[in-house]
Amino acid sequence: MTMPQRFLIVGVLFFGVLALIAAWRFFGFLIFLYLSSPCGNDIVQEVFAPDRTRRAVVFQRDCGATTGFSTQVAIVWGLNELPDAAGNVFNADGRPDTTGTEVRWSNSANLVIATKSQHDAHKAERHVNGVSVTYERP
Repeated sequence: MTMPQRFLIVGVLFFGVLALIAAWRFFGFLIFLYLSSPCGNDIVQEVFAPDRTRRAVVFQRDCGATTGFSTQVAIVWGLNELPDAAGNVFNADGRPDTTGTEVRWSNSANLVIATKSQHDAHKAERHVNGVSVTYERP
């Protein structure tokens, strides 16, 4: 095998490996974009249950320019982070200051949500994770 043939083979292998690495990184980036959430949560209020085993979190959820802000309430166990998901108890259109949504615990098994948006809510659960939920107007 001549020297130019060796350079050609080494060059083809080198650039082939570079192309595979570039393709792998590109597809990895696309998968990351596909799996990452375009939404963000901004916590407005957190209140621990009297036994401190869980807490109620009022937050504003924003999923980008094509959707409006929403008020959400989630019950989260202990000090676990708020999931990057919709609230598991309550959600309604509008910012929390507009909906007037606040939470308080009457005891460790009963959560009270005060909101102006109860009747317009997309979700208003009455029982979540062993907690009874009641609603009232502020």
